[in-house]
Amino acid sequence: MAFHVVMVLLGYLFFQLYKGTENGRPYAGKILPAALKKSAGEGPKSVIIYGVCHFAVFGFLEFIGLYASCSDDVQRSLRPVLAKI
Repeated sequence: MAFHVVMVLLGYLFFQLYKGTENGRPYAGKILPAALKKSAGEGPKSVIIYGVCHFAVFGFLEFIGLYASCSDDVQRSLRPVLAKI
């Protein structure tokens, strides 16, 4: 719980610092939730797959291509990931 609180506070601190830069000027006078809502739909979508000791980050289309080439057993195990997209 304490880790979460510290990370949220650091996020707000870095957002305040960013607003003071030239790139952050469009966000001046805005709060973090409003800025996140505005930028949520921008950029390419990614899929992150992780396990106990490994992880991978795929572009959405790359992930779909890999999914289509997998066996039925692997596709069944990846369906919960696709349900979250």
